[in-house]
Amino acid sequence: MRPLRPGDPLAVGAYQLSGFLGEGGQGSVHLGTAPSGERVAIKVLHARFADDPSAVRRFGHEAEVARRVAEFCTARVLEVGALDARPYIVSEHVDGPSLQQRVAEAGPLTGASLAAAAVEQVGADPR
Repeated sequence: MRPLRPGDPLAVGAYQLSGFLGEGGQGSVHLGTAPSGERVAIKVLHARFADDPSAVRRFGHEAEVARRVAEFCTARVLEVGALDARPYIVSEHVDGPSLQQRVAEAGPLTGASLAAAAVEQVGADPR
């Protein structure tokens, strides 16, 4: 985890943000804390896509699909909402090394190792 960057929100809904986990093509992922004290991962759509209906629709579809996956295979989606017209997805935080880190340390994954990593990585730190 890295510190919040300039311009990152300090809160998303009822969740307080404490760090920056990573960034992908659709959005940024932050570490946050729920009112219950539970650590969560919060993905917020990039601002440049906020006015793109198809990007917003794809982002929402991601949350719908994640909710249909068995809980033992993915981080549970806790909430879906919007921050200043930018959708966000709050999910359980799964602590552990990223796929990039695992491959850098152990080399390419194959067979059962690859299948196990795929199950472990869904919902994990996106770096």
